[in-house]
Amino acid sequence: MRIHVTGSTPCTCLASCTASDRELGVGHMQHPVWGVILLLTVCSSHATAGRHLTQGSATNLPTAANNSSVASSTGMIDSNSSAVATGDSNTGFPGYPLSAGLLAPELVVLLSAIQEQRLYNDSKTAVDLVLKAPASDVASAYQSVTTVPSTSGTSRISLDRGQLHWFVNRTMDPAGSDLIQCQAPDWQPKPPDFLPRLTAAADSGSDAAAKDLLQFGLAVHNLWGLLCRQVSPNVSAALQQHSLLPLPNRTIVPGDRFRETYYWDSYWIVRGLLVSGMNDTAASLLDNLFAMLERVGHVPNGARVYYLNRSQPPLLSAMVRALYEASGAATQLPLLQRALPLLVTEHQYWTRPPKALNISDANGNVHSLSR
Repeated sequence: MRIHVTGSTPCTCLASCTASDRELGVGHMQHPVWGVILLLTVCSSHATAGRHLTQGSATNLPTAANNSSVASSTGMIDSNSSAVATGDSNTGFPGYPLSAGLLAPELVVLLSAIQEQRLYNDSKTAVDLVLKAPASDVASAYQSVTTVPSTSGTSRISLDRGQLHWFVNRTMDPAGSDLIQCQAPDWQPKPPDFLPRLTAAADSGSDAAAKDLLQFGLAVHNLWGLLCRQVSPNVSAALQQHSLLPLPNRTIVPGDRFRETYYWDSYWIVRGLLVSGMNDTAASLLDNLFAMLERVGHVPNGARVYYLNRSQPPLLSAMVRALYEASGAATQLPLLQRALPLLVTEHQYWTRPPKALNISDANGNVHSLSR
Protein backbone atom coordinates (compact mmCIF):
# COMPACT_ATOMS: atom_id res chain seq x y z
CA MET A 1 0.00 0.00 0.00
CA ARG A 2 1.32 3.44 -0.92
CA ILE A 3 0.22 6.77 0.49
CA HIS A 4 -0.50 9.55 -1.94
CA VAL A 5 -0.61 12.84 -0.08
CA THR A 6 -2.58 15.23 -2.25
CA GLY A 7 -3.21 18.92 -2.01
CA SER A 8 -0.92 21.90 -1.92
CA THR A 9 1.14 22.82 1.09
CA PRO A 10 3.93 25.35 0.55
CA CYS A 11 6.99 24.37 2.59
CA THR A 12 8.79 27.49 3.71
CA CYS A 13 9.96 26.81 7.26
CA LEU A 14 13.61 25.78 7.56
CA ALA A 15 14.46 24.15 10.88
CA SER A 16 16.40 21.15 12.04
CA CYS A 17 14.48 18.24 13.58
CA THR A 18 17.06 17.01 16.06
CA ALA A 19 15.30 17.62 19.36
CA SER A 20 12.17 15.95 20.66
CA ASP A 21 9.96 16.36 23.62
CA ARG A 22 10.97 13.17 25.42
CA GLU A 23 8.93 13.57 28.53
CA LEU A 24 5.57 11.84 28.22
CA GLY A 25 4.36 13.07 31.59
CA VAL A 26 4.76 13.28 35.32
CA GLY A 27 3.77 11.02 38.20
CA HIS A 28 0.10 10.13 38.21
CA MET A 29 -0.39 9.76 41.93
CA GLN A 30 -2.86 12.67 41.80
CA HIS A 31 -5.35 10.52 39.88
CA PRO A 32 -8.82 11.48 41.23
CA VAL A 33 -10.40 8.26 39.98
CA TRP A 34 -8.29 6.41 42.54
CA GLY A 35 -9.82 8.50 45.27
CA VAL A 36 -13.34 7.58 44.28
CA ILE A 37 -12.48 3.91 43.70
CA LEU A 38 -11.05 3.86 47.20
CA LEU A 39 -14.53 4.91 48.30
CA LEU A 40 -15.81 1.64 46.85
CA THR A 41 -13.05 -0.53 48.24
CA VAL A 42 -11.90 0.46 51.67
CA CYS A 43 -14.57 2.49 53.40
CA SER A 44 -15.79 0.67 56.49
CA SER A 45 -18.23 3.39 57.47
CA HIS A 46 -19.83 6.39 55.85
CA ALA A 47 -17.43 8.60 57.81
CA THR A 48 -14.49 6.82 56.20
CA ALA A 49 -16.21 7.14 52.84
CA GLY A 50 -16.55 10.84 53.42
CA ARG A 51 -12.82 11.13 54.02
CA HIS A 52 -12.06 9.44 50.69
CA LEU A 53 -14.66 11.56 48.95
CA THR A 54 -12.93 14.66 50.23
CA GLN A 55 -9.61 13.39 48.87
CA GLY A 56 -10.92 12.31 45.46
CA SER A 57 -13.97 14.35 44.68
CA ALA A 58 -12.82 15.94 41.42
CA THR A 59 -15.44 15.54 38.73
CA ASN A 60 -13.10 15.72 35.75
CA LEU A 61 -10.76 12.89 34.82
CA PRO A 62 -7.09 13.63 35.41
CA THR A 63 -4.43 15.25 33.29
CA ALA A 64 -1.44 14.06 35.32
CA ALA A 65 0.50 11.26 33.65
CA ASN A 66 2.46 8.13 34.35
CA ASN A 67 6.22 8.53 34.58
CA SER A 68 7.32 7.64 31.08
CA SER A 69 9.81 8.97 28.62
CA VAL A 70 10.98 8.39 25.13
CA ALA A 71 14.33 6.77 25.87
CA SER A 72 15.84 7.87 22.59
CA SER A 73 14.75 10.04 19.71
CA THR A 74 12.73 7.08 18.44
CA GLY A 75 11.03 6.43 21.75
CA MET A 76 12.58 2.97 21.75
CA ILE A 77 13.29 0.74 24.70
CA ASP A 78 16.17 1.45 27.03
CA SER A 79 19.30 -0.58 26.47
CA ASN A 80 19.45 -1.97 30.01
CA SER A 81 16.02 -3.53 29.71
CA SER A 82 15.54 -7.28 29.75
CA ALA A 83 13.06 -6.64 26.94
CA VAL A 84 15.89 -5.65 24.66
CA ALA A 85 17.86 -8.73 25.70
CA THR A 86 15.06 -11.14 24.87
CA GLY A 87 12.95 -9.47 22.20
CA ASP A 88 13.90 -9.29 18.54
CA SER A 89 14.02 -5.71 17.26
CA ASN A 90 11.39 -6.45 14.64
CA THR A 91 9.06 -8.97 16.23
CA GLY A 92 9.54 -8.16 19.93
CA PHE A 93 7.87 -10.66 22.18
CA PRO A 94 5.39 -13.26 20.90
CA GLY A 95 2.53 -11.20 19.53
CA TYR A 96 4.12 -7.84 20.44
CA PRO A 97 6.49 -5.67 18.39
CA LEU A 98 9.15 -3.66 20.21
CA SER A 99 8.47 -0.58 18.12
CA ALA A 100 5.30 0.28 16.26
CA GLY A 101 3.13 3.16 15.19
CA LEU A 102 4.90 6.52 15.21
CA LEU A 103 7.69 4.91 17.26
CA ALA A 104 8.87 2.88 14.26
CA PRO A 105 12.57 3.62 13.55
CA GLU A 106 11.87 4.90 10.04
CA LEU A 107 9.58 7.60 11.50
CA VAL A 108 12.09 9.07 13.94
CA VAL A 109 12.43 12.30 11.93
CA LEU A 110 8.66 12.73 11.75
CA LEU A 111 8.18 12.02 15.46
CA SER A 112 10.95 14.48 16.32
CA ALA A 113 9.29 17.15 14.18
CA ILE A 114 5.88 16.56 15.80
CA GLN A 115 7.29 16.81 19.31
CA GLU A 116 9.60 19.72 18.49
CA GLN A 117 6.69 21.67 17.02
CA ARG A 118 4.57 20.72 20.07
CA LEU A 119 1.78 19.68 17.77
CA TYR A 120 -0.20 18.42 20.78
CA ASN A 121 -0.51 19.83 24.28
CA ASP A 122 0.21 16.35 25.60
CA SER A 123 3.21 14.67 23.97
CA LYS A 124 1.74 11.24 24.77
CA THR A 125 -0.87 11.93 22.09
CA ALA A 126 1.72 11.63 19.31
CA VAL A 127 2.98 8.17 20.27
CA ASP A 128 -0.63 6.95 20.61
CA LEU A 129 -1.59 7.96 17.06
CA VAL A 130 -2.62 5.17 14.69
CA LEU A 131 -0.89 4.86 11.31
CA LYS A 132 -3.26 4.52 8.38
CA ALA A 133 -0.61 2.57 6.45
CA PRO A 134 2.69 0.80 7.16
CA ALA A 135 5.42 2.96 8.66
CA SER A 136 7.55 2.68 5.52
CA ASP A 137 4.74 4.20 3.45
CA VAL A 138 4.22 7.05 5.92
CA ALA A 139 7.98 7.68 5.92
CA SER A 140 8.03 7.81 2.11
CA ALA A 141 5.09 10.20 2.07
CA TYR A 142 6.80 12.47 4.62
CA GLN A 143 10.00 12.45 2.60
CA SER A 144 7.98 13.36 -0.48
CA VAL A 145 6.43 16.47 1.06
CA THR A 146 9.68 17.63 2.66
CA THR A 147 11.87 17.21 -0.42
CA VAL A 148 12.05 20.09 -2.92
CA PRO A 149 14.16 20.79 -6.00
CA SER A 150 17.31 22.81 -5.49
CA THR A 151 20.28 23.95 -7.54
CA SER A 152 22.22 20.93 -6.34
CA GLY A 153 19.40 18.49 -7.00
CA THR A 154 17.03 18.24 -4.04
CA SER A 155 17.01 19.51 -0.47
CA ARG A 156 15.01 18.73 2.66
CA ILE A 157 12.84 21.36 4.32
CA SER A 158 10.83 21.34 7.52
CA LEU A 159 7.06 21.72 7.66
CA ASP A 160 5.62 24.43 9.83
CA ARG A 161 3.09 23.60 12.51
CA GLY A 162 0.04 23.93 10.26
CA GLN A 163 1.60 21.90 7.47
CA LEU A 164 2.59 19.19 9.93
CA HIS A 165 -1.00 19.01 11.20
CA TRP A 166 -2.11 18.68 7.60
CA PHE A 167 0.26 15.75 7.01
CA VAL A 168 -0.54 13.95 10.27
CA ASN A 169 -4.30 14.17 9.66
CA ARG A 170 -3.87 12.52 6.27
CA THR A 171 -1.61 9.70 7.36
CA MET A 172 -2.78 8.91 10.90
CA ASP A 173 -5.96 8.31 12.85
CA PRO A 174 -6.51 9.96 16.24
CA ALA A 175 -5.04 8.62 19.46
CA GLY A 176 -7.52 6.23 21.03
CA SER A 177 -9.27 5.39 17.76
CA ASP A 178 -8.05 1.78 18.10
CA LEU A 179 -10.05 1.33 21.31
CA ILE A 180 -13.79 0.69 21.27
CA GLN A 181 -16.04 1.82 24.10
CA CYS A 182 -17.99 -1.10 25.50
CA GLN A 183 -20.54 -1.98 28.16
CA ALA A 184 -19.60 -4.63 30.69
CA PRO A 185 -22.35 -7.27 30.66
CA ASP A 186 -22.20 -7.75 34.44
CA TRP A 187 -22.87 -4.08 35.21
CA GLN A 188 -26.16 -3.35 37.04
CA PRO A 189 -27.65 0.09 37.79
CA LYS A 190 -27.62 -0.71 41.52
CA PRO A 191 -25.80 -3.89 42.47
CA PRO A 192 -27.04 -5.92 45.45
CA ASP A 193 -25.29 -5.33 48.77
CA PHE A 194 -23.66 -2.16 47.46
CA LEU A 195 -21.83 -0.22 50.21
CA PRO A 196 -24.03 -1.84 52.88
CA ARG A 197 -23.13 0.46 55.77
CA LEU A 198 -23.86 3.57 53.79
CA THR A 199 -27.06 2.01 52.46
CA ALA A 200 -28.21 1.12 55.99
CA ALA A 201 -27.44 4.60 57.27
CA ALA A 202 -29.22 6.21 54.33
CA ASP A 203 -32.28 3.97 54.71
CA SER A 204 -32.56 4.58 58.44
CA GLY A 205 -32.16 8.32 58.17
CA SER A 206 -29.71 8.22 61.06
CA ASP A 207 -27.21 10.42 59.25
CA ALA A 208 -28.17 13.22 56.88
CA ALA A 209 -24.92 12.88 54.93
CA ALA A 210 -25.29 9.16 54.26
CA LYS A 211 -27.76 9.54 51.42
CA ASP A 212 -25.56 12.02 49.57
CA LEU A 213 -22.53 9.80 50.04
CA LEU A 214 -24.41 6.78 48.76
CA GLN A 215 -25.52 8.70 45.68
CA PHE A 216 -21.94 9.70 45.05
CA GLY A 217 -20.89 6.08 45.37
CA LEU A 218 -23.47 5.13 42.74
CA ALA A 219 -22.16 7.89 40.49
CA VAL A 220 -18.71 6.35 40.76
CA HIS A 221 -20.24 2.94 40.00
CA ASN A 222 -21.66 4.46 36.81
CA LEU A 223 -18.15 5.37 35.65
CA TRP A 224 -17.49 1.75 34.67
CA GLY A 225 -19.63 2.29 31.58
CA LEU A 226 -17.55 5.31 30.59
CA LEU A 227 -14.22 3.55 31.17
CA CYS A 228 -14.92 0.16 29.58
CA ARG A 229 -12.84 -0.46 26.44
CA GLN A 230 -12.18 -3.26 23.98
CA VAL A 231 -9.07 -3.26 21.81
CA SER A 232 -10.09 -2.98 18.16
CA PRO A 233 -9.52 -6.09 15.99
CA ASN A 234 -7.53 -3.76 13.71
CA VAL A 235 -4.67 -3.82 16.24
CA SER A 236 -4.01 -7.55 15.85
CA ALA A 237 -4.50 -7.27 12.09
CA ALA A 238 -1.83 -4.55 11.74
CA LEU A 239 0.37 -4.61 14.84
CA GLN A 240 3.06 -2.36 13.38
CA GLN A 241 0.61 0.50 12.88
CA HIS A 242 -0.36 0.75 16.56
CA SER A 243 1.60 1.41 19.73
CA LEU A 244 -1.32 -0.25 21.54
CA LEU A 245 -0.91 -3.90 22.54
CA PRO A 246 -3.66 -6.37 21.65
CA LEU A 247 -5.56 -7.77 24.63
CA PRO A 248 -7.89 -10.77 24.69
CA ASN A 249 -10.70 -9.21 26.74
CA ARG A 250 -12.49 -5.99 27.51
CA THR A 251 -10.79 -3.81 30.06
CA ILE A 252 -11.39 -0.81 32.30
CA VAL A 253 -9.02 2.08 31.68
CA PRO A 254 -8.09 4.83 34.16
CA GLY A 255 -9.51 7.50 31.85
CA ASP A 256 -8.60 10.77 30.15
CA ARG A 257 -5.08 10.52 28.62
CA PHE A 258 -4.73 7.03 30.11
CA ARG A 259 -6.54 5.30 27.27
CA GLU A 260 -4.99 1.88 27.82
CA THR A 261 -4.65 -0.71 30.57
CA TYR A 262 -2.10 0.05 33.31
CA TYR A 263 -0.69 -2.44 35.77
CA TRP A 264 -1.13 -1.12 39.28
CA ASP A 265 -4.09 1.07 38.31
CA SER A 266 -5.80 -2.26 37.62
CA TYR A 267 -5.49 -3.23 41.28
CA TRP A 268 -7.66 -0.33 42.40
CA ILE A 269 -10.03 -0.88 39.49
CA VAL A 270 -10.40 -4.60 40.35
CA ARG A 271 -11.16 -3.75 43.97
CA GLY A 272 -13.83 -1.30 42.87
CA LEU A 273 -15.32 -3.74 40.35
CA LEU A 274 -15.66 -6.37 43.07
CA VAL A 275 -17.58 -3.95 45.29
CA SER A 276 -19.80 -3.27 42.28
CA GLY A 277 -20.44 -7.00 41.92
CA MET A 278 -18.64 -7.08 38.55
CA ASN A 279 -16.54 -10.17 39.19
CA ASP A 280 -16.57 -11.27 35.54
CA THR A 281 -15.14 -7.95 34.38
CA ALA A 282 -12.52 -8.12 37.14
CA ALA A 283 -11.58 -11.60 35.89
CA SER A 284 -11.26 -10.20 32.35
CA LEU A 285 -8.80 -7.58 33.56
CA LEU A 286 -6.72 -10.24 35.30
CA ASP A 287 -6.74 -12.38 32.17
CA ASN A 288 -5.38 -9.42 30.18
CA LEU A 289 -2.55 -9.00 32.69
CA PHE A 290 -1.86 -12.74 32.56
CA ALA A 291 -1.66 -12.56 28.75
CA MET A 292 0.96 -9.81 28.89
CA LEU A 293 2.90 -11.61 31.61
CA GLU A 294 2.96 -14.81 29.53
CA ARG A 295 4.43 -12.99 26.54
CA VAL A 296 6.82 -10.56 28.21
CA GLY A 297 7.94 -12.32 31.40
CA HIS A 298 6.59 -9.49 33.54
CA VAL A 299 3.48 -7.33 33.56
CA PRO A 300 4.40 -4.19 31.62
CA ASN A 301 3.77 -0.74 33.04
CA GLY A 302 0.89 -0.49 30.56
CA ALA A 303 -0.48 -1.97 27.36
CA ARG A 304 1.69 0.02 24.95
CA VAL A 305 4.90 -0.95 23.18
CA TYR A 306 6.71 1.90 24.92
CA TYR A 307 5.90 0.36 28.32
CA LEU A 308 7.32 -3.09 27.57
CA ASN A 309 10.70 -2.40 29.15
CA ARG A 310 9.39 -1.75 32.66
CA SER A 311 6.75 -2.74 35.18
CA GLN A 312 4.92 -1.20 38.14
CA PRO A 313 4.54 -2.28 41.78
CA PRO A 314 3.69 -6.01 41.56
CA LEU A 315 0.10 -6.17 42.73
CA LEU A 316 -1.04 -9.06 40.53
CA SER A 317 -1.04 -11.57 43.40
CA ALA A 318 -3.17 -9.15 45.46
CA MET A 319 -5.65 -8.93 42.57
CA VAL A 320 -5.81 -12.72 42.31
CA ARG A 321 -6.45 -12.99 46.03
CA ALA A 322 -9.14 -10.29 45.96
CA LEU A 323 -11.02 -12.03 43.14
CA TYR A 324 -10.59 -15.44 44.79
CA GLU A 325 -12.01 -14.22 48.09
CA ALA A 326 -14.85 -12.27 46.50
CA SER A 327 -15.98 -15.08 44.22
CA GLY A 328 -15.84 -18.03 46.59
CA ALA A 329 -13.08 -20.58 46.73
CA ALA A 330 -15.15 -23.38 45.19
CA THR A 331 -15.50 -21.53 41.88
CA GLN A 332 -11.96 -20.20 41.56
CA LEU A 333 -9.77 -23.29 41.18
CA PRO A 334 -9.22 -22.55 37.44
CA LEU A 335 -8.13 -19.02 38.39
CA LEU A 336 -5.51 -20.36 40.78
CA GLN A 337 -4.32 -22.99 38.31
CA ARG A 338 -3.78 -20.28 35.69
CA ALA A 339 -2.31 -17.72 38.09
CA LEU A 340 0.16 -19.73 40.16
CA PRO A 341 2.85 -20.46 37.53
CA LEU A 342 2.55 -16.92 36.20
CA LEU A 343 2.94 -15.42 39.67
CA VAL A 344 6.07 -17.52 40.11
CA THR A 345 7.36 -16.07 36.82
CA GLU A 346 6.67 -12.55 38.01
CA HIS A 347 8.35 -13.26 41.36
CA GLN A 348 11.45 -14.43 39.49
CA TYR A 349 11.43 -11.25 37.40
CA TRP A 350 11.56 -9.09 40.54
CA THR A 351 14.00 -11.25 42.51
CA ARG A 352 16.68 -11.81 39.87
CA PRO A 353 19.08 -9.38 38.19
CA PRO A 354 18.74 -6.74 36.92
CA LYS A 355 15.72 -6.03 39.14
CA ALA A 356 17.21 -7.59 42.28
CA LEU A 357 20.15 -6.12 44.11
CA ASN A 358 21.80 -6.52 47.51
CA ILE A 359 22.82 -3.50 49.57
CA SER A 360 25.08 -3.67 52.63
CA ASP A 361 24.54 -1.16 55.42
CA ALA A 362 27.18 0.30 57.77
CA ASN A 363 26.81 -2.65 60.12
CA GLY A 364 27.46 -5.24 57.44
CA ASN A 365 23.83 -6.32 57.15
CA VAL A 366 22.81 -7.24 53.61
CA HIS A 367 19.40 -6.08 52.39
CA SER A 368 17.84 -7.66 49.32
CA LEU A 369 15.83 -5.19 47.29
CA SER A 370 13.89 -5.15 44.04
CA ARG A 371 14.02 -2.07 41.91
